[in-house]
Amino acid sequence: MVALRLLLLLLCTFVLPAYTEGAVSRVYAEIDAARLSEHRRLEGTINVLHSPEQKVDESSFRMEKRPLTVEFVKIDKPPKEYLEADPELGGDTLMDVFRFQLPGKPKGLYILPSITVKVDGKRQRSIASTYEVTESQASSALELEAIVDGEPPFYPGQRTTVRYRIFYNRSVELTEEHLPLLEAEGFQKVGDKEISDYQTDVYTVQEITQEVRLDEPGVFTFGPSYIEGVAYDEDILGKRVYDKHRMRAVAPAVHIAVSAFPDEEQPQAFTGAVGQYSMKGRLLTPSEIQIGDKIEVAVKIAGTGDLDSIVMPDVSCQPGFSGFFQMGEYPPFEQRDGVTREFIIAMRPLSAHVTEVPRMEFAYFDPHGRQYRRVYTEPIAVAVHELSSYTAEPRAGKEEEVPKKYSPVADLEPHHQFISGVDWRVWLGKPDDIKIESVRPLVAADLQRPRADIYWLWMSLAAAFVLLLSQVIWRRLRAPSRSVVQALGSEDYLNLAAQNRRDPAKMSQFLEKALVLLLQERGLFSGRVASPELLPVDGPAGEVREFLCDMHNKRFSGGSDFVAKQVLSQARTLYRHIRYGRG
Repeated sequence: MVALRLLLLLLCTFVLPAYTEGAVSRVYAEIDAARLSEHRRLEGTINVLHSPEQKVDESSFRMEKRPLTVEFVKIDKPPKEYLEADPELGGDTLMDVFRFQLPGKPKGLYILPSITVKVDGKRQRSIASTYEVTESQASSALELEAIVDGEPPFYPGQRTTVRYRIFYNRSVELTEEHLPLLEAEGFQKVGDKEISDYQTDVYTVQEITQEVRLDEPGVFTFGPSYIEGVAYDEDILGKRVYDKHRMRAVAPAVHIAVSAFPDEEQPQAFTGAVGQYSMKGRLLTPSEIQIGDKIEVAVKIAGTGDLDSIVMPDVSCQPGFSGFFQMGEYPPFEQRDGVTREFIIAMRPLSAHVTEVPRMEFAYFDPHGRQYRRVYTEPIAVAVHELSSYTAEPRAGKEEEVPKKYSPVADLEPHHQFISGVDWRVWLGKPDDIKIESVRPLVAADLQRPRADIYWLWMSLAAAFVLLLSQVIWRRLRAPSRSVVQALGSEDYLNLAAQNRRDPAKMSQFLEKALVLLLQERGLFSGRVASPELLPVDGPAGEVREFLCDMHNKRFSGGSDFVAKQVLSQARTLYRHIRYGRG
C-alpha cells in the first residue's frame, strides 16, 4: 500500500507536468475602440488561445463572478504579436474568438474586469484593462442633410423623393444612425432605397434616396435625424487607428404637409388622380353594328402622375350614355403600356338612333396650379342598325348567298342563319305549333312497380361501384410513393437573392446559383462548378466568374465595400445582359 502511494506521488510530481508541458492557454479581452460613445451599448472581443487538444467551455464565461453571455465567432490562428509576446505558446496554437456586449455608460474612464473561462476544466483569467467613453461632438468632418423633393403642399396620391446626404472629409466609421425619412412611416414606399456616392472639391458625399407615395392628408414629422461615427487613419499594415473623440452630425426635423383635396368644384369624374394627364380613345370593334352588339373602346391616359393608382371614372353617368347604352357588368380591363395606362370599356347600344360613342371625361388635380382639370376623348362615330333591316356582311371565304333585301313576311328559313341571336319566329309572333302524335289510355299495368327491373338495376350499380373502388385501392397500393420536386430556374434563384438581401451570405449563395444556372440554360457552360474560380475566363462565363470572385472578395474582406443593394443591382444587370443581350 505504501509502495502504491509512493508511485502515485512520483507520477503527479514528475510524469504529469512533463506530459502537459505544451498545454498552455491564455485569455485576452478588450472593448472595441470604435464603439465607445456615451450611452451606447458597448461591444467587445474575447480571444481564447489554446492548444489543439484543449476544449473551451462556452457556457463557463464569468465577469465579476457573474455569468457573461458570449457569441462564438470563429476559430483562427492567433496574430504574430501574441506568439512573439508569449514564448510558451506553440506554433500549433489555436484562437477561439467570442463577442460580448455591455450596457452603455456615461462619458468617463472605466475598468473592464477580468473575464474567466474554463479551458479543459481549468479556469483561465484575462487581465483587467481600462477604456474611456467619450462624448460625441459635432465636427466639420461629418455632416448630414435631410431633403424632401418638390414644393409643398403635397396632396394624397402624389409621389415624392426623400433623401439624405452624408458629407465626409476624412475616413469615418459610422457607429450609429437614425434616419427616419427612409422608413417613411405613414407613407407608402415605392421600390427600394438607392445609394450613390460622388466627390466634390472638399467632401466625399454619400446620397441615400427613397421614393414614397403620400396616401393620407396630415402633417408628418421625421427627425431630428443624426449619425455618429469615429474618424480613423490606417497604419502601414492597414490596421485602423481610431481618434479618441466621437463625431456626431444632426439634421433638423423635416415636416411634410399633405393637404386634403378641396371640396369646392370637385368634378364628378374625379377619382383621386394627381399630376398632369392627357386622354385618348379608340374603337376596338367594328363601327357598323346592330342593336345589342358589344362595343369596346380603349381609353389611354398618359401623364406625369402616379399611373399605377389611376382609377377610370364610371362613364355610365356621363352625358350621352344613360338610356342609350348598356354598360358591361364587369369593371374595365386595365393594362400598363409603357408610360400610359389603358382601360378597355365595354358597352351595348340600345337604340338605332345612336350615331356615336360620346366623349368620355377624366378629371385630375393639378398640384402646381392647385386646381381640378378635365380632359376628354373625342366622340367616336358608329352606325347602329335595327334588327329587322340590317344583315351582317359575310365573312371572307364564305360561299353562301346573302340576300340584298330582307322582308319579315318572307319565308325566314333560308336566311335566319345570317342574323345571329334572334328567334325570328317568336319575333313575328309565330311560334312553332305543338304536335301530339297520339293519345293512349292509361291501363292498370302502367301503375305497377317494375320490381325485378329495379332490383337488377341497383344490383348492377352496386357491383360496378365495388369493382371501381377495388381498382382504385389496388392502384394506390401498387403505386410507389413519390415526392414531386419542382426544379428551380435561374430567375427563381435571382428572386430568392432579392428576398434575402438583408442576409449577405444567403444572397451571395443564391446569386452564384442564379448566374451559373443561367450559363447552363443558355448553353454557355456545362458541368458542375465547385468554385467560381473554375469557370472559364473568356466570354459570358468569364464575366460571371469576375463578378462572383469580386462579390466574394468584398464580402469576406470585412470592410464596407460590400453593399447588398449595389451587388444585387450589378447581378441583375449582368443577368439581363447574358439572358437578353442587353444591359
